[in-house]
Order: sequence, then C-alpha cells, then structure tokens
Amino acid sequence: MHLPPMEQRSLPSYLRTAYPRRQTGCPNPNTGLASVEALYAAFLILGRPTTTILDHYYWKNTFLSINGLDIEC
Repeated sequence: MHLPPMEQRSLPSYLRTAYPRRQTGCPNPNTGLASVEALYAAFLILGRPTTTILDHYYWKNTFLSINGLDIEC
C-alpha cells in the first residue's frame, strides 16, 4: 500500500518539560516533553479543550507554571 506524503508537524521548542528526567546519554535532557505534556500542548495549539488532560499528572502545576500557561483549577 502506498500512502501519500504527510506534512510534518512539531510542537514549539520553547516549551519545557516538568518531568524529572534521568537521561545519561542525551546532550540536553531538558528538551522534549512527557507524552501528556505534548498532548496538552497539541490540544492547546489546536484550540481544543484541555480542561482534564493534566488532571492526574503529578507535575501539572509545575509544567503550567514554567511555561507561563494559566494554572487550571
């Protein structure tokens, strides 16, 4: 099966993760987002509701704070 070419997308590189990584072989362990953070960012960019995405994420308030996003109730 041949699929048509797909347009590449990426999230803004200025977003910082709150997830405490323990990478040893990565030149910059602060790059990249946790999966739930990436999902939240994608929904936010697309204008979709984000109200419950981070509800059970332990580092929710830290993630929102370090990225200058509104802290939800």
